[in-house]
Amino acid sequence: MSLLTLLLLFCFLSLSAFALDMQFVDQDVIVNGVVSDSWSPSSHSHLVDEFERTSYFWLEPSEGETIGELQLYVTSGKDVSSPELLTGPLWDFYDYYEYYEYYEQSFGTELEVVYHCQRQGVVTMTLSIPLTTEGSGSKRLDVSWEKSCGSGVRFGLQVGTVELGNDVIEDGETRPEWSSGESVPAAVTLSTFYLSMEEGFGTQTYTPPQVTSSNPHVIVHSRGYASIANSISEEDHAHALTIVYECVGTGRGIITVRIDIPPYSPLTWSWEKVCSQTV
Repeated sequence: MSLLTLLLLFCFLSLSAFALDMQFVDQDVIVNGVVSDSWSPSSHSHLVDEFERTSYFWLEPSEGETIGELQLYVTSGKDVSSPELLTGPLWDFYDYYEYYEYYEQSFGTELEVVYHCQRQGVVTMTLSIPLTTEGSGSKRLDVSWEKSCGSGVRFGLQVGTVELGNDVIEDGETRPEWSSGESVPAAVTLSTFYLSMEEGFGTQTYTPPQVTSSNPHVIVHSRGYASIANSISEEDHAHALTIVYECVGTGRGIITVRIDIPPYSPLTWSWEKVCSQTV
């Protein structure tokens, strides 16, 4: 066997010794230490849509493999998004083979990428994975993909006066009757609204609601799950926002709610509240 043949065989065995796997949902990103074509830096053809705020990956090294410090960096669109990489602990888990009646132990860790979109556009990013294997040296695997960031109205996001309703805001747009057309009589002491996300539209973060009154005699307070900064997804129950009225005089006031949902246009709706006596 020639020296060249021996060198080629050594290189093949060294490369084949890496067995790292990586998954994204139901897709293989890395299989046996090889990056899939659609996730390679030369292709980066996988596109995460504008409705996905966070992506989760599962990284599974084989026995004897050590993962170094992971680095996530933006290769284009730095003003579009500032992605953040969060890593979990290394987990032990077991695959149970029912028919063979034994457990196989494996190790893995979850990676979370939070995109932090700043404006509309597409950002391309690369995750660099240093990998060392006992007896086979080390190498670096680069995984790349794109993320679309949206703007304008937030499709799929609803606000209603009943759970899962959209009679106030539908697909991020306020209905005409809730641009100060509705009126709440004096006998009513609170109003509750429900935020929800339609199926297929991912997750959306939102800031604490800004609730204002045009009349100093009509004081408002916000309560409920949606009264603080939060995020809502299609899998969540509706988030309730209750507006409590405090009448300190007589008159009418226009109540306005604004909820910022960056990078999309804020949710806003208004109505009239009547106060007939001092409380």
